[in-house]
Amino acid sequence: MVMVSHDHEFIFLKTRKTAGTSVEMFLQPFCAPPGHPVVEQTHTLETHHGVIGMRLHPRPKDTAHPDMIWYNHMSAAAVHENLGEEKWCRYRKITTIRDPFDSMISRFHYVRGWQGLPALPNDLAVHREAFRDFVLNKSGPNDEDIVFEHGNFVPDILVRYEDLENDLKKLCEKLTLDASLTRLPKTKVTAELRNGFSISDYYDDETISAVVQKLRWYFEKGGYSRHPKPA
Repeated sequence: MVMVSHDHEFIFLKTRKTAGTSVEMFLQPFCAPPGHPVVEQTHTLETHHGVIGMRLHPRPKDTAHPDMIWYNHMSAAAVHENLGEEKWCRYRKITTIRDPFDSMISRFHYVRGWQGLPALPNDLAVHREAFRDFVLNKSGPNDEDIVFEHGNFVPDILVRYEDLENDLKKLCEKLTLDASLTRLPKTKVTAELRNGFSISDYYDDETISAVVQKLRWYFEKGGYSRHPKPA
């Protein structure tokens, strides 16, 4: 989803497989009326406190439906258009980032589950072959439209998957958010599907090159190594 807080003047732009759902649920109390329940599956809620975009619901056919106006993984341009120039320019923009080599593996296992495919056996060769096909042929969007508008990188604050709790603590301090009003949930966990294989186990030279090219902005803005982490 996307989230907007009018009370605290921030916008959360949600990238894929970067703990985005966990972070948006952490931030949700600051975008909604006091006491509004935080649940993983939600329809759009727009109040004077802010906006909670649709999450984990099918997008309706009615283009005027709120779930078609504020929704999952919205582009920066669409958020800008919906929110208006003044608020878009004034509000601080937040997004989550993650080591692209790690996030691509997470995306691979998540998509397999979403497609109803069985878990892979504890066989590295099988994992690598299926992963290679995914990276080279089926890996999906690179999220540039979520964080770039007219070639400009729009986030002011980056929250790293690798240092999530510390970065969220700093975020709360920067935005004067009361951390006691919220908690950080764990969602869409795929780690157990890796059977203990390391990030570098999944990769060969061609898939390394493909990920570096496809997710280039993550490497450039996050300073991540262009070599997968060994065990």
